[in-house]
Amino acid sequence: MLRKSYTSSLIAVISVGLMMLGSYLLFSALGNANALSPALAYPTSTSAHVTSTLATAAHQSNTPAAFTPFTSATASPIVTRLFTSTPIVAQPTVTIVPTRVTALTPFPTSAQKNKVSWRSSRVSLEADDFYIIASGKKFLGPGNGIVGGDPGNPTYCSLELEWRENDVPMRLYIYFSADNQKWWSPLVRTRNGAPIDGWVSYGGKLFETPLGAVATGNYHLTSTSETDGTPNAAPRFSILHFENLRLQAFLNQ
Repeated sequence: MLRKSYTSSLIAVISVGLMMLGSYLLFSALGNANALSPALAYPTSTSAHVTSTLATAAHQSNTPAAFTPFTSATASPIVTRLFTSTPIVAQPTVTIVPTRVTALTPFPTSAQKNKVSWRSSRVSLEADDFYIIASGKKFLGPGNGIVGGDPGNPTYCSLELEWRENDVPMRLYIYFSADNQKWWSPLVRTRNGAPIDGWVSYGGKLFETPLGAVATGNYHLTSTSETDGTPNAAPRFSILHFENLRLQAFLNQ
């Protein structure tokens, strides 16, 4: 009878010890898991509240919640972002095209001078650069050589150039007057360079110089009349350009 009672007590003690050992191992394992990965720990009341609130908001927006995985940098016992209610929209691809620089008007640059040398019986004209701009086109002249003009008299003469360029006729007429002391040009005319042919004028007392002397300088003249004879067309004006002009009138006088 005594032996049976002793045996029962021993079994009870062993059972209690095994239960305590099992509990110890279980709590030790849970403690190690918490220490190694806080994100795997039981949710605190704060994290549970945030998770519940975000889940409810995602459900109310009828947008599937997008799960954001934890990383070692973002893992925290307090969950700050598990869901997003804004769908991710792919951004369009933007292609950058290099800007193409195009010369609007292929006029000669300063390195492409249009030197001219013209001479009649009464007038000599030379310039390091010459051009006419009329109706949006540039005219460079008929080439060098002997040109026409009215030999006139002691108080009047002219230099007259006629040629075809840019598929239209072009003219340059320079008229000269003189007294007993000096000479000048009271009027310069060119054609308008338009399909509807017409004259344009460059008024004023130009190139005034003592008799027997050469007029020099740079001249960039704007016409005093419109270049395009088209009805109701916007006004456009011609330009007559001389760079380093050397001009002498009333030769052989």
